[in-house]
Amino acid sequence: MKSYRLLRDCYGPAVICEDDTRDPHHYTVRHVVKHSPTGLNWGYGGSGPADCALSILTDYLGEERAERWYQVFKWAFIAQMSPEGGVITEEAIREFIEAKEAEYAETYSR
Repeated sequence: MKSYRLLRDCYGPAVICEDDTRDPHHYTVRHVVKHSPTGLNWGYGGSGPADCALSILTDYLGEERAERWYQVFKWAFIAQMSPEGGVITEEAIREFIEAKEAEYAETYSR
């Protein structure tokens, strides 16, 4: 099971993936640069949070699905995160993405 810990350390904002199926059990999520060349962030709806959402979803879903869903994920999770940080679980991400994909399929299958 994975979880994504958003934290601020001496280097600035970072996302650490804690994954009990890997060795080592944690790693820094790679910043996928699309909107913010200066880095990741959270707690509002700007370019740093957009890249944070894209980076987390790319790590979890892969590039193609991440591109489709990162903006709605940003507003639901990243923009709402406390400025101090927090944790997003694999289960929360999976449930959110499954719900959004079901909504999309229902809307566009008519």
